[in-house]
Amino acid sequence: MTASFDSFKLLLVPLEGDKLTDIADDAGGLTRYGISKVMHPEVDVANITLQDAYKWYEQNYWDRYQLSRIDSQEIANKLMSFLINENPTTVIHCLQRAVSRCGGFVKEDGILGPNTIYFLNLANPRNRKYSRSNSL
Repeated sequence: MTASFDSFKLLLVPLEGDKLTDIADDAGGLTRYGISKVMHPEVDVANITLQDAYKWYEQNYWDRYQLSRIDSQEIANKLMSFLINENPTTVIHCLQRAVSRCGGFVKEDGILGPNTIYFLNLANPRNRKYSRSNSL
């Protein structure tokens, strides 16, 4: 079983909120469902529906980074949240560093490729096939 966007989307409103906001101290400016007009000027933030926000997040994050390849829904959810809220290249470097420290042989290149996903899935604590002592 692999992670699914349908499971993640249940977390979107609790994590990102659903109100249209324009907070003076927030550099993102006009924001709804965590999508800011400053960062994503192509999105009609003022009029976006929840269903459109789901589609946008699925296309621009979940599918783009192929998070359905991750075995653990819990890990995919955390990675998705991290990708949404930080620079994705920095997030992937951080993930690769963590996987490397768990014994996975990954290049810290900021690309969420098949090798990173393979070792991420093996390093999943619920996956007993892998541990630091029996690294591949």
